Amino acid sequence: MVVDTAGVPISHAVVSVVGQPLRARTDSAGWFRLESVPPGVRLFSVRALGYRPLMWTLTLRPGQNAHGRISLKQFDAAVVLPELTVVGEQYVPARMAGFYQRRALGLGQYIDREAIERRNPFVMTDLLLGLAGVRVYRTNDPFANEVVFLRCERIGVYVDGFRLWGDPGENLSLINPADVEAMEIYRGAGELPAEFMSDDCAAIVIWTRY
Repeated sequence: MVVDTAGVPISHAVVSVVGQPLRARTDSAGWFRLESVPPGVRLFSVRALGYRPLMWTLTLRPGQNAHGRISLKQFDAAVVLPELTVVGEQYVPARMAGFYQRRALGLGQYIDREAIERRNPFVMTDLLLGLAGVRVYRTNDPFANEVVFLRCERIGVYVDGFRLWGDPGENLSLINPADVEAMEIYRGAGELPAEFMSDDCAAIVIWTRY
């Protein structure tokens, strides 16, 4: 069951199993049901309009039925701060060094935090709109859109260097744009750096802020 911090049920929340093609939507009473979830340690995600996304892990035994209550917090109201000018050197985290090196080579498309804030995306796939050779198709799910690269059908999605398995659009739907520091898009094998070559011929690489 999915509720807000006051215990009020949240309808139309999307609950999914990360890395698995399993997804459910809550009803008017906040209830949902996920069937045929493989046993073991599983990562779950829940998202709802106007609420902060939540991810958690659960260890399932074969044949086990799990029940629980999931509480989501609403997004805070925006606060306008006075203008502030800061002068200093840019700090680059070690894990982000590769992003700046690859951007200097210019093989793919690169979106940094400043560009993300300027575009103010609702979902991650909004950042792909307008890119040559990329198509985003809306679905009945407001969070998960279909992503198609015209030069490649096999798109790998990486988050902080780790490969996510499953449908690219569904994987991107699990990520909150507010948590993203930078994004790399490689639309074909000719652009793809060696570190992202596997069975894929294209890649979407995401670096989080935390």
